[in-house]
Amino acid sequence: MSREEFRGRPVVAGEAEGEAVVSRSGLNWLATYQKTIVSRTKKAVGADKNNPDIYGKDLTHKILVIPQGIGSTTGGLVIAEIACMRLEPKAILCTRQAD
Repeated sequence: MSREEFRGRPVVAGEAEGEAVVSRSGLNWLATYQKTIVSRTKKAVGADKNNPDIYGKDLTHKILVIPQGIGSTTGGLVIAEIACMRLEPKAILCTRQAD
C-alpha cells in the first residue's frame, strides 16, 4: 500500500488519513450516490456506470480524489444526504476545481 500526501487550497481546512478512491473523470454526485440514498443502504457503493473508476466500489468513508464534481446543482444536496446517513467521504480532493 502506498502513502501519498496532498497539499492544496482547502475549502474546509482539516486533515484526513485513509484509503483513497481515485477517479480520472469528474464525479457525477447524483449518479454515484442516488441508489444508496433511495435504497437507504448501510454502504455507499458507486453506482455511476459511466465512471469505471468508481462503479461498484465501496465509497463509504473513503478519501475521494477527483478532478471535479459534475452536477453542481445537486452535488451539495447529495453530499449532505450521505452525511446524514453517516456514509460520507473522509475527504474530497479536487485536482482541478471545486464547485
